[in-house]
Amino acid sequence: MGYLKEKYTKEYFLGSIDKTTNRIYGAGGFESLKGGRLNKRYKWFLNHLHPKEKVVLDIGCGRGEVVNWCAKKGAKKVIGIDFSRDAIQIATELNKNNSNVELFEMEAKNINFEIMFDIVFMFDVIEHIPDKEMQGVYHKIYSVLKNNGMLILSTPIYNSAEEKDSSDFIEATKGMHCNKQTKEKLVSDLVKHKFRQYSINVWGRSDGFSISAFLYANILKFKEFSARQLNRVIHSVKIMYKFFNKFLKIKNE
Repeated sequence: MGYLKEKYTKEYFLGSIDKTTNRIYGAGGFESLKGGRLNKRYKWFLNHLHPKEKVVLDIGCGRGEVVNWCAKKGAKKVIGIDFSRDAIQIATELNKNNSNVELFEMEAKNINFEIMFDIVFMFDVIEHIPDKEMQGVYHKIYSVLKNNGMLILSTPIYNSAEEKDSSDFIEATKGMHCNKQTKEKLVSDLVKHKFRQYSINVWGRSDGFSISAFLYANILKFKEFSARQLNRVIHSVKIMYKFFNKFLKIKNE
């Protein structure tokens, strides 16, 4: 049974109003989905990746937007998993015309695929998985990455694990962020599980914490990742960094 699984409802994934506080809540990007768009933070990152003919795994795929994007960009195969049945139902509807997509109701700790993946995504997932369980998930990811495979993730960065964020003050989402990361903790865990850091960028957030975009690859398999591929990744992150700086500047004016 996943942690607080009962809270991961259609209302959460599609956006709703908390009955206690009368505040709007929902999984990040639900506003964009309603407008038929991809979350801006994901879009600017994904637009500089090249999933064509790649085998992709999206852990915590939620509504399935990233799965859909990769499928339409020519990925050879895209697998999305989420422990929420409601999420998989939403993702299934969004990806109903994508023949190269498979979706599974599955907890991350139970990953057990015979195929290997070029790219593994974890967008806004780590903070939802209890720390002890997450250590096992890192091991699972490592075991299914190809020799030149990449783990691409984002998660909020906090000053401490006890720091509060907006989700803690809404009953419908309270407790969901059960594994709050500091940058030091996240990097330490990834290195411990044999991932090699390619690039890290941290952008400020108006609510007091930050979002980090991380690109990691299996450290033992790094030798097969070409300099050209690495330079492409670094260039992509630099572009993202410029965009977010501009975005935050406009937002704060």
